[in-house]
Amino acid sequence: LFYRNEIVTNHTIGIKTGNANASHYFSVNYTGTKALQVGNDQDKINFTSNSDFVLSKKIKLQFGTRGNYFNSRINAENASNMKPYIPVLHNGQYVNEHRDISQDYKELLQENGWKNWDYNRLQEQRNNDYTFQSHTYAANLRFIVEPVKGLTYTLQPNYEKRFQKEENLHNEKSYYTRHLVNQFTENADLDSPQIVEHHLPK
Repeated sequence: LFYRNEIVTNHTIGIKTGNANASHYFSVNYTGTKALQVGNDQDKINFTSNSDFVLSKKIKLQFGTRGNYFNSRINAENASNMKPYIPVLHNGQYVNEHRDISQDYKELLQENGWKNWDYNRLQEQRNNDYTFQSHTYAANLRFIVEPVKGLTYTLQPNYEKRFQKEENLHNEKSYYTRHLVNQFTENADLDSPQIVEHHLPK
């Protein structure tokens, strides 16, 4: 439920063609990782393309592109500190793991309209939705001119674009959300579970 054998998959394709006046090379690599902790996965793709042209004895042209795509999901819950006698499932239902406040008080609060304060790390793992994505694309063009032997002029414009996106979402069923709503729910006093005001949307 929480751990598995780590699996890394790697695939690479490379193609090279050309003649005396032009040569081309292209390669693409994919690496997929299913990490030791269930819920943690990665996908990586890299590509490279290069072309060389001999326009004349004195002029050469080189063109190259490269890029990468990275997608990571980090949704695992740490189970290394679990007590060995605490079950996480019973007849397909999540079993509460005592956390933060006493179970009797949790039940009293819930009877008075508070969010369910039960915690189950397997349920939390399945509700987690943390993703990180990044893309990078680059291109370069290179003119090489040798008007006389031993004298070379090089013109090289470059272009690069990067993109990153990170999201850490918690749905209303997750303990994180329920706990946060309860933390910002005001009661009359510590001895009374009666709700005075919700400071976050229910």
